[in-house]
Amino acid sequence: MPRTSKVETKPEGEEDEFMSLRQVTDLMQQQKDMFMALLQQQQENFKGFVQLILDSTNSRLETIVKDIQEVKVTCNSHRKRWMT
Repeated sequence: MPRTSKVETKPEGEEDEFMSLRQVTDLMQQQKDMFMALLQQQQENFKGFVQLILDSTNSRLETIVKDIQEVKVTCNSHRKRWMT
């Protein structure tokens, strides 16, 4: 029986590409660094957003407190007028 060998052909332009473990490790470290930077940026954005909400809420509450104090003073003034 004659021996035949099977020859595998790859599509044109496609070739095997090998990387060393060091290259893979370096690429993974780069990816980790990029993701950490993105997470840090998201954390800073979130903190800024929360601070904006807190500042806005505090400002509104201060306005409400002032308005209530004005109403209280006005009510007391009117009450004194009616009592005398």
